[in-house]
Amino acid sequence: MSEQPANPNSHKPLTFADADKLALKPFCERLEKYLLVDFDYADGSLVTALDAGFGCGKTTFLEMWKNDLLVRRAGGAFVPMPVILNAWESDYCGDPLVAILAGLLKSLEQWKGADAPEKKEKTALRKSANKVAWIAAALTNDLVAKATGMNAVKALELAEKQTAPEKKPTPDFISLFEERKKSLDDLKEQMEEMFSGTTPKVFVFVDELDRCRPDYAVSYLETIKHVFNVKGMVFVLAVDLHHLEVSAKSLFGNDLVFTEYFRKFCHRTFHLPKPEQGPMQELLSEYVAKYVAITGMRTSRFRAVHTFNKDAAELAIGLQMTPRQIQEAFRIFGHLLSTEDEARSGNIVQGWSMGALFLCYLRINKNEFYQSIRHENHLCEDICTYLHAKLGFSNAEYWIMLYLSGISPERLQTIDPTLHLQKLGYSVDPPGLRQYLSGFYTFWNRSQNPLGILCLKIENAENLK
Repeated sequence: MSEQPANPNSHKPLTFADADKLALKPFCERLEKYLLVDFDYADGSLVTALDAGFGCGKTTFLEMWKNDLLVRRAGGAFVPMPVILNAWESDYCGDPLVAILAGLLKSLEQWKGADAPEKKEKTALRKSANKVAWIAAALTNDLVAKATGMNAVKALELAEKQTAPEKKPTPDFISLFEERKKSLDDLKEQMEEMFSGTTPKVFVFVDELDRCRPDYAVSYLETIKHVFNVKGMVFVLAVDLHHLEVSAKSLFGNDLVFTEYFRKFCHRTFHLPKPEQGPMQELLSEYVAKYVAITGMRTSRFRAVHTFNKDAAELAIGLQMTPRQIQEAFRIFGHLLSTEDEARSGNIVQGWSMGALFLCYLRINKNEFYQSIRHENHLCEDICTYLHAKLGFSNAEYWIMLYLSGISPERLQTIDPTLHLQKLGYSVDPPGLRQYLSGFYTFWNRSQNPLGILCLKIENAENLK
């Protein structure tokens, strides 16, 4: 990802100071305070979900939070040790237990400070985890399966060979099961000794769970519930709950009551805040600098006006665009307004600039409307109603008039939306639509069919023509 702009110093970790373009730090502080208090009410580990759609900034948020915790720990603060696990990256491995253990053990090596486990504790936990992991790998991993022939007897022999030099009696399948269960119990007991206390010792951030195969995603949840239900551990699952619900129903059927099913694993669900006007304007200002006005790289026809960021932010928020969608729209927007003629730098008129942004947003967020405008088979009433519903009366009028004034006069005459605009509350007296739009025709520099022309330019930019 970067659902928000990447840190300009890419070698530096993301922090709230330089990457929090959507002003999420206050939310993070409230969420952290909640977890530190509410962990005490959980019998074992506290498991929470952070719900947001794809591209809304979950990964960036977790990275900033993790690095903020590390900085505070380095300064002597007693805050939990952060661990980030990317569930999707381990999907192909087949066993979430091994993946979670690997991530946890890696973080243990980096755990410094007065609250860090002693070396002998780390060694004991690693040895116990290795035995559990080897048994799991021997039973489920394809590579090991080829070596063992999926033989249960060989599985434990392999596990013992990796964890102890002495020769063990060959067990039967029941003995193997009991040995695996005992190994898990030993592992859990050691984790309880290491992480228990009056405050949480670790925050485990699990990302991309909703991108995993359905069976792996469910198995991941079950592993957290059964193996890592340890007092002192707090899990934050960054997920799109809609997609996770789809995954669960693909396994258990559409009759599954997902909210109750998910409640078995998760104590509380939070929602990543949606961008507000001020932070969104700051984000768009950075996108303009990064994707449009690229000093020294190319010449742009873009000319900033004082209302650009405000209008562009209102439209993005109204259309409920994710930061990733906006980022992609500005990539197209930047290419669209680029020119090889330095004499044309900054010479585009406001109507063309705003119209181009409007189409780039639709291209990414509502492509069916973009395509209908591109092929001139659009229904004005549908688009006007959509904008009115999304933006509200006061903000929608600007974009509705920009859209209508960008249509070819011939097309507008055949689909006169005057009566529909009146129903929406706009003061258009028939047959006065063209008079109502007169100011916007000037805005477009009185060009004919500018939206159609812009659509062709967008496709040329996408196809490198």
